[in-house]
Amino acid sequence: MQISNEGQLSVICGASRNGKSALTLQAIQEFSRALVWDVDDEYQENGLKPVRGIKNLTNELIKTGGKPFKIAYIPGGLGEFDRFCQVVLSLADDLKQAGNPGLAVVVEETADVTSPSKAPANYRILIGRGMKRGISLFCVTQRPSESDKTSLGNAKYLVSFYMTRAADREYMAREIGCTAEDIEPVE
Repeated sequence: MQISNEGQLSVICGASRNGKSALTLQAIQEFSRALVWDVDDEYQENGLKPVRGIKNLTNELIKTGGKPFKIAYIPGGLGEFDRFCQVVLSLADDLKQAGNPGLAVVVEETADVTSPSKAPANYRILIGRGMKRGISLFCVTQRPSESDKTSLGNAKYLVSFYMTRAADREYMAREIGCTAEDIEPVE
């Protein structure tokens, strides 16, 4: 994946423990600012500052004053997701207005917070118009067939690690334009 401060959308999928988060973590290292929806609390062990609570997140972002930061937001529940997206959009607007765009945003386990038919309101805006705001969005999921389709349709990069279920491999093969065998495990 090539990294751009102009914003891009990447979808990274695959079975658990196949390297999705490791690839995503490597990609966001190229950014001076990164914000992660870290539902499994796995990013802080990789040097990102853990923050809990939307109010604390907002205060932490204000304290940065636009300077570099790497934050892992650990939600208290999935119900915080739409508000998290709203904070991301506001932050990106502020950075762009200050002439300092470029923000990596990771959403881990998108199937937990979206459905195949509809994305939550602010996430839909993030997917559809985030790139214009300088957001590079990384949508990470084990089950892309259970996540909102808008991210797949807008993605510059579709990365598929191995998936255990044949139906999932076939689904991603159709999306990527390859065969299900191409998504088989590498020995």
